Amino acid sequence: MFTIVFNPAAGNKKIDQVLKKVCDILTGRHINYTTFEISAKQGPEAYQAIPCGNDDTVCILGGDGTVLHTFNKLSGDSFRLLIVPCGTGNDFIKSLGLPKDPIKAFISQLNGDTRHADYLTANNRRFLNVMGAGFDVNVLCKLNAFKHKFSGLKAYLMAVIQSIKEYSPIELDINADDTGFVKKKLSIISIGNGRFIGGGMKAVPSAVPDDGLIDVVEVRAIKRWQLLFLLPLFICGLHIKFGLGKSYRCRSLRLASSGLTYQLDGEIFSDDSVTVNLIPDRLRVFK
Repeated sequence: MFTIVFNPAAGNKKIDQVLKKVCDILTGRHINYTTFEISAKQGPEAYQAIPCGNDDTVCILGGDGTVLHTFNKLSGDSFRLLIVPCGTGNDFIKSLGLPKDPIKAFISQLNGDTRHADYLTANNRRFLNVMGAGFDVNVLCKLNAFKHKFSGLKAYLMAVIQSIKEYSPIELDINADDTGFVKKKLSIISIGNGRFIGGGMKAVPSAVPDDGLIDVVEVRAIKRWQLLFLLPLFICGLHIKFGLGKSYRCRSLRLASSGLTYQLDGEIFSDDSVTVNLIPDRLRVFK
């Protein structure tokens, strides 16, 4: 069974055109399909009609947020996942090496073979790409608010300026692979299965989605004025090379900090403690 799941409210306003082209391609190849419209407000019961077995393909049209919500509400994880990037960031497909054009990405996957990849969970919420906390997440929170007042680059710059004004490092206890908690003070922590966030910022430069490991990048606590130097390095993935942080790999990670605000694939959550686990080799994606 081939099921197309699409979010009409995804960041790309041309999603209706993309959906039509996808359906035309499948019809031309004599592939039977069904379409399923979803929104972030729908509960898990709304997804029960979507086939999710070993021989089923779930094709998601939308951005990283749509993929996150859909993946969490589908039952099981043994289906084949095909992603058509129609959001604002579309970051996970970059780590899969897929084209950013939605139709080119769709055709590339449709013509390709399946491969196994990993995914992660944070307090049992499944995610594919990157979890993060700290300064970059504060910018994301501010950006969500400023989007209602400004558009495009101006909204982002306003979010950055406001976040710099309010900046303070985060304090948290970190336990990697049950080796014991260590108290740390950081500007940013990024935990990745994929490499990119925010439409192309290389937060976790060495992450590979099929290596059976979690990549962690810790950016040390810096002064407010140093953020101006951190930002361009962070965007290019050079923050580790220039000594602003360090990276390591593990298979599980526990974070503890009162009221910790964090993001999973661009969606905001808050908890006092977060347990991140690796689910290796379970995701089936197209190459």
